[in-house]
Amino acid sequence: MISAAFARLLRDGRNDLNTRFQTARHRYPDLDAARFRRFLEEVVDPLVLRMAAVTPAAIPDLLNASYDVALDLCGQRLVGSEARYPEMNALWRELLPVSLPLLAPVPSRVLVALGNAIHQLATTPGARPGEWLDLMAAMASRTSDTPTWLQLGQVAAWRCGLSHYRTSALRLADRLPGPLVAHILGAEGRSWPELRQALSTDPWWTPAGHPRLEEVTRFGGFSGLGGIFQSLPAVSACEDQLFVFSGPDCWLVIADRFGVTLHRTTPAERQVVVDGSRVDIRSNLVTLQGKKRSFDDISRISSHAATEHTLLLCSPDSYQVIVVALSGSL
Repeated sequence: MISAAFARLLRDGRNDLNTRFQTARHRYPDLDAARFRRFLEEVVDPLVLRMAAVTPAAIPDLLNASYDVALDLCGQRLVGSEARYPEMNALWRELLPVSLPLLAPVPSRVLVALGNAIHQLATTPGARPGEWLDLMAAMASRTSDTPTWLQLGQVAAWRCGLSHYRTSALRLADRLPGPLVAHILGAEGRSWPELRQALSTDPWWTPAGHPRLEEVTRFGGFSGLGGIFQSLPAVSACEDQLFVFSGPDCWLVIADRFGVTLHRTTPAERQVVVDGSRVDIRSNLVTLQGKKRSFDDISRISSHAATEHTLLLCSPDSYQVIVVALSGSL
């Protein structure tokens, strides 16, 4: 049941709010009034009451922003008991209540930015939206500046699996508090200039170091079992970019220590293949500058592609692509 204070706010803006609901219903025919009301009662109302104890002046803006965002989320079934991505519920129920001082100055901007981030993380295979929520909660207790917090969220999104954010996150981190960036990247105690140099030099860097020819991860899988590829994949390289193919489909592969993301591109790239001659491939054995690594769970390597730092391997035994670090400090 909606609290008396929240009910009064809704009543005072009844005509405008009803108009906004009807407009949203045209946009989202599946928008259910009962489901929307339940979200207001169970999630938005407690948030507004918490804000009343912190920054009462922020309540009107918070109500308006929450109402509009809730319409979009409920209309797309992104929150509530039928939510397609449970992390969206966790954003509202767990992160926002501990971030009220940062939410208060610009509720609409914060709700939209955090919602977009969670949606992208939740829909990216291999990304870790739960980890991102934990990092953002930790950062909320360490900064009082909303723009800084949101920018730290972009760095955290890279840390949690959105590897294509790498370049922009590094640039953004140059303007952010070094200790907070170091915490996000799991390298507390290191200065940002030192950390940036290490990350810029080696996409597979870790604070503890890592071996050359380390198998970092595998990605893909058969589409019939929830994976990506309809047929056995193959890989190629063009200059410093890596590509994976499956039948007529082609993706650009962006990979680093924090994750792997695939971005659809044109099959024409398949025609431009760089010879990874510095990597010697024989059966299931990889040799690089005298260092050897065998992959005993596959019979042979059927396709490979390499850039300066990264090697991709495919096998006729699996729909998975193996990601190997060519750089290393151990």
